[in-house]
Amino acid sequence: MIVPQILVVAALSSTGLAGLIPRIPAVNCTRDSLLAAAGVYTDAQQSGNLDALQKLLSSDVKYRQNNKDSDFKSGLLSKALKLDHNRTTADTTACASYTELISTAGPYVIGTQLRHDGDKIVLVDSVVATTGDWAFNAKQTLSYVTPEDWGTLDAGKRSTRDVLKAAADAYLDMWTDGKTARDKVPCT
Repeated sequence: MIVPQILVVAALSSTGLAGLIPRIPAVNCTRDSLLAAAGVYTDAQQSGNLDALQKLLSSDVKYRQNNKDSDFKSGLLSKALKLDHNRTTADTTACASYTELISTAGPYVIGTQLRHDGDKIVLVDSVVATTGDWAFNAKQTLSYVTPEDWGTLDAGKRSTRDVLKAAADAYLDMWTDGKTARDKVPCT
């Protein structure tokens, strides 16, 4: 099962995946432009047609699927999927977005980060889970994420970027050092 809130922060964390993702300066990066590009990505995944997405890609874009370099024409992105759920989070500081997709018909649960440099996407990085993957169940994941409220929090209830980043880094680190995120980040 994917823990959506932590994965969103982890996916957008600039150091959580430091070895894999270059730091991209946030030049001409707006929430609206990030969400629009993520919408084009989502439309491409639903249709299996990459034409509109290709217009947003830099000439040297990288496409990764499950931590391996991939090709747009042979990767999952070229396969049309009926989507039961999609949610995108934008990070204007990192000039990136994270999109969560669930297809119970596929079945797939997909987390995709789009990294931008100005108005071009320089990295499409997807983690794709499907039948046979550990603890995979698209219908169950959908039942968990559907009732979630991702509305805007009141300013007084928001955690700082540093706190969120520390939680995300701790979550990712636990996969390498055997400690849980709870052991590293105090709950307040």
